[in-house]
Amino acid sequence: MASFVFFSACLVFFTAANWWINSSTLTAQKPTYSLGTNDERRTIFLFEDGYLVDATNTAKALLKDISQPSNLDDWAHFKSAVTDDFADLDAHAETAVSLGHSTLKSHRDERLLLTFEAIHTLIRVELQGTSVTQKTSADRTLSAPFLVWEENEAGEIVWANAAYLKRCEHIETWPLPRLLDTTGLKQKPSGAQQRISQVQNQKLVEWYDVSHEVLEAGFRFYATPADQVVEAEAKLDLFRQSMAKTFAALSCGLALFDRDDRLTVFNPALADKYALPIDFLLRRPSLDMFLHKLRELRLTPANTRFEDWATALTPNEKNAVATTSWTTTKGRKLTAAVMPHAEGSRVISIEETPDMSEIIQALQAENIALKEALDLIPEPTCIIDQGKKVCAANSAFRVQWEDKLNYPISAATGIGKRAKHTDKWDQVRAALNKPMSVHHWKSQLALEGNNSVALNIDRKASGHMLVQFSERPSDTSAVENTSRAAL
Repeated sequence: MASFVFFSACLVFFTAANWWINSSTLTAQKPTYSLGTNDERRTIFLFEDGYLVDATNTAKALLKDISQPSNLDDWAHFKSAVTDDFADLDAHAETAVSLGHSTLKSHRDERLLLTFEAIHTLIRVELQGTSVTQKTSADRTLSAPFLVWEENEAGEIVWANAAYLKRCEHIETWPLPRLLDTTGLKQKPSGAQQRISQVQNQKLVEWYDVSHEVLEAGFRFYATPADQVVEAEAKLDLFRQSMAKTFAALSCGLALFDRDDRLTVFNPALADKYALPIDFLLRRPSLDMFLHKLRELRLTPANTRFEDWATALTPNEKNAVATTSWTTTKGRKLTAAVMPHAEGSRVISIEETPDMSEIIQALQAENIALKEALDLIPEPTCIIDQGKKVCAANSAFRVQWEDKLNYPISAATGIGKRAKHTDKWDQVRAALNKPMSVHHWKSQLALEGNNSVALNIDRKASGHMLVQFSERPSDTSAVENTSRAAL
């Protein structure tokens, strides 16, 4: 019986002790409270013993705009941020602790309210009405050098900074006129930017880059001058057009890659001569993609590793100049050059190198055809270049003046010594020495020994002269007949 009583007493003691420990723990636990996602669009601060324990983004932005001296705690920092609109914040915070809540109106704007709510050991402070960050931003931009103004939903100016007011100083009515048409910008989300022109009397006055933010009862706009930017962009566009036209006139393939190695400009030769697809070039491929496309079209070296060729053509150093030549798997001989361009960009040119043996064969064929054509002329005929040397002659010329083949002037001079009227031969010699001064000369002169000479000189557009002259027997009654079309 005594054991039972003792056991019961111990059971009661442990039960009471467990209840006391649990109740003490529950009492000691501090209720927690934090801001939720629904609060993010509002301006809310949570303070505990003068320290900021949580705040929404707009609330943080307000405190960030106001510098905090090292000797101020968070509560004092908050008071300095709103001191222009609210007073006696400490008293209202104490009222909230006593009564659970308190409300304070701004002495400058009745739309602006501060509500205080006590939550356990926390003080929840919310700013209602016009956004604090918007109001603080307006104060900061009041003396800004660029245009800042606010419009209501109807598009009327409800506030403007000093720069805007100066532009409208000749206007005495209110609301002020809108200097810029922001209708389109209002349809865009807050923070969007648009370039807008100011037009007066149907004439363009100025350009502005305009951004905006959405307020609770309207919009705020920020406009910075953009005339110089517009002018620079116009010059850049004109330069690009000129470059594109210059590129288009070149026979070699040209590709301009920017600092990020993206294709920005190319000429038609890349598509016409090297079969790179236009749609591929218009997609602004990277330099690596461009080189792999050449490989796909079998325009890379036949007996060289692609990686080695690509590295040699496009070194990592963008200021480097590189040139390389190769023969493709199709037998085409190509030469590519990489040259640095402005602001870290670079230009690649690709040109097909002609086969010199084919060029030599073509020139030889042309010379043979020329000689065959000259041989059809019965008169001794030669062609004199601008250096006064024979560059071609027919067989009749070679037979009659073989020893004078390279010096037709000497041949003519030799005949001139035997001419009865040597003054005419002096003119012939001058004509042969100055081929550009003669357009056409035709003459037949009597020589000593009952012979005569026929002479015909024609200057071609290329500057070459076609010369025909021959000595032949004649009777003693031969009469000189000379005619000159131009000298």
